Amino acid sequence: MSAPPVQYVKTNDGYNIAFTVQGSGQTLVILPFAFSHAQAVWTSSSATPLLQSLSQRFRVVYYDSRGQGLSQRGLPAETSIASMQLDLHAVLDKAAPNQPILLADNHLAHLAARFALENPRRVRTLVFMHCPVSLVAQISWLTALARQNWDYFLSSQTGPAVATSATEVSRRAARIEGLKARTNQEDFLRIAEAFATSDLADILPGIITPTLVLHVPSEGWVTQEQSAATAALLPNGRLAVEGGSTFFGEPNEVVSSIESFLAEAASLQARPEGSATSLLSPREIEVLRLVAAGKSNQQIASELVIALNTVNRHVSNVYAKTGAASRAEAIVYAHRHGLAGDLN
Repeated sequence: MSAPPVQYVKTNDGYNIAFTVQGSGQTLVILPFAFSHAQAVWTSSSATPLLQSLSQRFRVVYYDSRGQGLSQRGLPAETSIASMQLDLHAVLDKAAPNQPILLADNHLAHLAARFALENPRRVRTLVFMHCPVSLVAQISWLTALARQNWDYFLSSQTGPAVATSATEVSRRAARIEGLKARTNQEDFLRIAEAFATSDLADILPGIITPTLVLHVPSEGWVTQEQSAATAALLPNGRLAVEGGSTFFGEPNEVVSSIESFLAEAASLQARPEGSATSLLSPREIEVLRLVAAGKSNQQIASELVIALNTVNRHVSNVYAKTGAASRAEAIVYAHRHGLAGDLN
């Protein structure tokens, strides 16, 4: 498979962002992997088998964030997750305006989580890979090593510490030069530092978007316990453990897991129900709106100035009247019936 042509879009703050599009069908937007390159990712990357498999089932949009690959370089000291979200906004406006699936790996999953929280109507489904709840420990040692010795840090990204043959030495040298071409030390550190204190513990419970958390045991950066903790905090999340011996798992298994989750989410959203206003009382509708906004029962009680037991009763009535079996299904019901406003 050849690499698709590169296209560009400009962000609201003036950065030129490179992206590529391959395949047909439902749109799946992949946020940039580490050391991203919007063309090389299709032909000479550890992610290539996964992207090629995904593009046989979906219309895949892949982009380079600012400071990487074919996108504009030279990041300022004030680079933040919020500024990098502008890259995603621009790509969606240009190439995926109609509620795409978002797939994000590691630190970019933290960006996608915040985006979905703030823009729930712009995303159909989320897929997270290698996503711990907190990046603090991981980023601290990563940036320390990259700042102290850039060449050694790049070497650590290419394989075992000691090359065992002349061929391996040559391959690793070429790989290091390829990484240097995809970003520089300063831009890499700007991006890493933007995520240095990122923690999703207070963010994940408010995300109403159906979310699949994929865990690849062979990856080594994130444990299954960490992936499970991420999935457990999501009101509509599910954990899938993948096989395979590579960083991104066995491509066909990953694609199958994504398709199964999409079918599960679609069947939930397609469940026929009557008019919300005819089924629910005004107070139950009020409670459901707050549930859909990610509020806990205790928070709803405080906001409405009513007893917690009263809120519990209203929530139980909402479940019974709408046929929802869980909080996640009640949230889906609220969105389908226009009872959930944007969270931003």
